[in-house]
Amino acid sequence: MAGGEALYADMGHFGRRPIAQAWYAIVLPGLVLNYFGQAALLGHDPEAVESPFYRLAPEWGITPLLVGLLLLVQMATWRQGRQLVAARLHRGERSAADLFDDTTDVAIVDGTAIFLFKDPGQAPPALVGNLRHNKVRHADTYLVALEITDAPHVDDDDRRTVSTVRPGLHQVVLRYGYLDEIDVPTELARRNGDDAPVDDGDATYFVGREAVSQGDLEGMHPALEHVYVLLHRGADSATRFFKLPTDRVFDVGTPVEI
Repeated sequence: MAGGEALYADMGHFGRRPIAQAWYAIVLPGLVLNYFGQAALLGHDPEAVESPFYRLAPEWGITPLLVGLLLLVQMATWRQGRQLVAARLHRGERSAADLFDDTTDVAIVDGTAIFLFKDPGQAPPALVGNLRHNKVRHADTYLVALEITDAPHVDDDDRRTVSTVRPGLHQVVLRYGYLDEIDVPTELARRNGDDAPVDDGDATYFVGREAVSQGDLEGMHPALEHVYVLLHRGADSATRFFKLPTDRVFDVGTPVEI
């Protein structure tokens, strides 16, 4: 169970293709060498039948240890890097309500805009950038935050809550169990009781994409910063992970220096 949850989390970070490539390029050859090595050992020394793996381990056991250490450093680097990126983004955060109150000089166009951001009530960097550079906002703007619960599944009736922050500005919270399949457009298109669907099939999804670069700020060793930048570039996109319609997605870049 724990291995399955870890694999699911890794797919969220890196996508299906890197996981499949790692399996066929590293895990499967390692298992084959392990089993073939044990068979060869038993053919040479039948008395090793009680513990062939531990008899074999001193010969080539350093390899899996090094691979395990490499994976441990990679996971720790990813976690620390994500924490630093979140901290950098939090520095410039402000509430979505205050942002709307302070941006009265923008044009309002018909339609629905959906911004994905993990902190309810806060203004996503994609929204800030759109208002700053394009000087426009949609008549209906929805901020969507996802919450993963400790339960394996969440009932449909409890999955979505919608609240109005300002006229034309709404906060949506989607709750999923850790075994639920995340499909944001399907959930937003579903009628929830008396609430109308958030996405009527014509909404535009605005997705923030952090452009992470190395800098002189404190936080990580320069070598680990370089590793994290490479990992970040290879991470799965939010568009694919949340199953967003690619023809209705607008990427907004946010530079982040770690």
